[in-house]
Amino acid sequence: MGPRQPAEGAQQIAVANAPVSYGAFELTVGHDPNVPDGISVLDQVAEAGYAGIDLGPAGYLGSGARLGELLAERGLGLSGAYLELPYADHDALEQELAGLDAMLATFDAVQPYLPGPPPRPTLADSGSQKRRGRPGRSVAQPGLGLDDGGWRKFAEGLARAVGRCRNRGYEPTFHPETGTYVEAPWEIEEVLGRSDVGLCLETGHMMLGGGEPVAMLRDWGERVNHVHLKDAVLSVMRQIVADEAPVTEIWSRATVPFFLNGGCNMAPSFRLGLIGAGRMGRTHLRALAGSAHVAVTDVAEVSAQSRRTLAASGAVVYPGTAEMLDEAAVDGILITAPSDQHRAIIAEVAARGLPILCEKPCGVTTAQTRAAVDTAAAANVPLQVAYWRRYVPMLRALRDQIAAGGLGIVHLVACYQWDLEPPSAAFRAHSGGILIDMGVHEFDQLRWLTGQDINDLHAVASGVIPGGLGDGPAQTADVDSAQVIAELSGGGSGFISLGRYHPAGDMARAEAYGTRGTARCDFLDPAEGERAQLEALRLQAESFAAFASGGRCEGATGADAIAAMDAAQRAGAAIPALSGADGAGPAA
Repeated sequence: MGPRQPAEGAQQIAVANAPVSYGAFELTVGHDPNVPDGISVLDQVAEAGYAGIDLGPAGYLGSGARLGELLAERGLGLSGAYLELPYADHDALEQELAGLDAMLATFDAVQPYLPGPPPRPTLADSGSQKRRGRPGRSVAQPGLGLDDGGWRKFAEGLARAVGRCRNRGYEPTFHPETGTYVEAPWEIEEVLGRSDVGLCLETGHMMLGGGEPVAMLRDWGERVNHVHLKDAVLSVMRQIVADEAPVTEIWSRATVPFFLNGGCNMAPSFRLGLIGAGRMGRTHLRALAGSAHVAVTDVAEVSAQSRRTLAASGAVVYPGTAEMLDEAAVDGILITAPSDQHRAIIAEVAARGLPILCEKPCGVTTAQTRAAVDTAAAANVPLQVAYWRRYVPMLRALRDQIAAGGLGIVHLVACYQWDLEPPSAAFRAHSGGILIDMGVHEFDQLRWLTGQDINDLHAVASGVIPGGLGDGPAQTADVDSAQVIAELSGGGSGFISLGRYHPAGDMARAEAYGTRGTARCDFLDPAEGERAQLEALRLQAESFAAFASGGRCEGATGADAIAAMDAAQRAGAAIPALSGADGAGPAA
């Protein structure tokens, strides 16, 4: 795609997002395997309707003209890029200016492709080891700051950087940053008084430094030429100061959350508490980073190791469900804990009267699922089960085509799900096995696509894993692939194929064969990674928010979850390696 020319009279105020909103910043990119790739972030930002994106870590989104093409293909502008420099140390600054030149060269390369205003060099101070070890203190201890001579050097160094930007045709902004020589209001005022650089209204860092963003906007509004909207939990920051903790604790203690539990009153419309931050919980976090309507503001996770991975999420993190339910102000709960814990957690949440979105399968036996559904109903609490396939646009289109008779009389619907590799032994032990962990998706999808119930089932399996399920004496077998033929109540047939060895990557597809045509939906393609799933999870959460607020449930109901679980257990009972006194999976 060639360079994009800005429209005549294009507006000069644009609302953009940034890779850090998706957990991608200098401390995570290249270190945390759960950070999404740059292309996925670009896609999500574009799909969410933002006008642009910040550059993020060098090379993360792309580089050179190719980055310009990637932005232009999605109609995105480049809002700017962040760079810390040691302004008061002129020898060190001389060495670091090459980084500024490289950033401006990136701007030059992408500028011909960009809609909207030109990117903004976002300059910050790099501070010192001493200041990084004592964040948030200079507002009350001015002695930690620069003296007059230091400020003169700072101003000279800043003028060099600002001039370098302007000589290349870019107007910079200055970004206050906690743990540097410009964090407290008086330090920001020094910068403004000693330079003509514009100010980035960085609400989160201004609050952490002891300021009040609304008052700062009132006092310095004529200098503001860029805005970064963040929240901050001031009680956590006060504890960091009291503990004499370093700046890294700001991230590890989740001091910068979504606009909800901090001091900046700019909240999304629906606040979601997450219970369980394992693989699926982190997937939901990535998906909801792109939502303007729903935010995960609080997380309960019992594993200390898992809690340490959540610093970039912006959520307030608790060591257990009870602690979160006692303290957090949320509008609903998303449960992504291990499947065999679903029933107990639903009971605990329902007792608090909070709406519930529970990851499938909502238990590991039909009895558990039914008990969980009954518990929520008795408490008059909205319960939706997270069968995200119902929110995949191409599957919705297939469902509508079948319902409208576009394929004629449908003889067969086939649903395939093959994972890259088997799960860990710890996950498998509490999953209920392949027919419950994976198969319930396909059974629900089969019912939803056809509008028919599942009658008789015939199943075969291979790849037996003795003792794969449960703990201790209660261990039972699991398998790594299973194939199921289903008789449908409307006279058609269903075929379900499950497997845990697909080296190309996770895949899922659906096929329908009718008297007037056939259709195939490859909605989870290894070549596209998790993009379709993340988009569906976002749509599902936003739909749940409407349901929890008094609307109609457009997702899977408790009754749907019971039907899917019942089919999964009956299929397991048809496989000798899995059948036992209680069918597939552990007993209720």
